[in-house]
Amino acid sequence: MIMNFLGYYSVWWSVALFENSNKAYLVILVFSINLIFHLLKNRKKIKSELILMTIISVVGILFDLLMQKIGVFELKGHFLIWLPFIWITFSTTICHSMTKIFGLNNYILFLLGLIFGPLSYFSASKFDLLIYTNSFLYLLLHGFFWGGLMISIKLIKGQSREVF
Repeated sequence: MIMNFLGYYSVWWSVALFENSNKAYLVILVFSINLIFHLLKNRKKIKSELILMTIISVVGILFDLLMQKIGVFELKGHFLIWLPFIWITFSTTICHSMTKIFGLNNYILFLLGLIFGPLSYFSASKFDLLIYTNSFLYLLLHGFFWGGLMISIKLIKGQSREVF
């Protein structure tokens, strides 16, 4: 659980610190090591892990690309590389370091998504990974997306206890 948590933040911080530098290869290296370690550690449930990772990553990436397309924010740098890395790594936390969070009441879970989802993007903007073009729209859309995403993940996990 702790290694999973540290793995996510090692990828997040490598993106934040190295993506806009001449050391961007470190992002790929940190992501690759983290992903290989995660998959090896979870090889007994590899199929279900890959399914969940794919669903969450695709939904998240498509939503972020939609937000860029409609002008909520502008993704910077090599976002076609780092954006999937962040979403894939986030998806690895669902059944591991974030398991206890999904046991919370839906209202609290929604509130956590509403607050901490957008806060992560705000933090990324401080590292020039994205630029807000409409702060109010950003907060509204991302807050509700993240709140809904958290509840949706809980429902998927609840329906598939034996799988995830």
